Amino acid sequence: MYNLKIMDIFANPKNTGIVRNADGVGECKNTESGEIIKFYIKLEDKKVKECKYKAFGSALLIATGSIVTEMLIGKTMEEVASVSAVDILRQLDKIPANKEYTAVMCEVAIKNLIVDYTKKQEKLLKALEQEKQEKSKK
Repeated sequence: MYNLKIMDIFANPKNTGIVRNADGVGECKNTESGEIIKFYIKLEDKKVKECKYKAFGSALLIATGSIVTEMLIGKTMEEVASVSAVDILRQLDKIPANKEYTAVMCEVAIKNLIVDYTKKQEKLLKALEQEKQEKSKK
């Protein structure tokens, strides 16, 4: 059903698990299939240093998650934001049309990850600004 590349990645997925104290976390749930994918990232020097994922679903979703982590490592957040389902599908080679939703799930999870990252950065900046104001009052 799937090409050899997908089956090999499914049998030997990379970057599975979670990233402790992640700078961003994004998830997507497919209510029809019950599948879930969640990505975690950690940045260093404004680039993704570590990216891991957890998936509950088909062999293709698990392989797609692995491919996406490899795509994100080394990218800036601007580059991460530009990753689309089309980009992901290109990396998957030929898959059945009725399974292309796995790439869309990953794109949605990436977008949610960016939202989470942005919120965390805004919260951090606000905390730093408050600290600066408190120090200036002393």
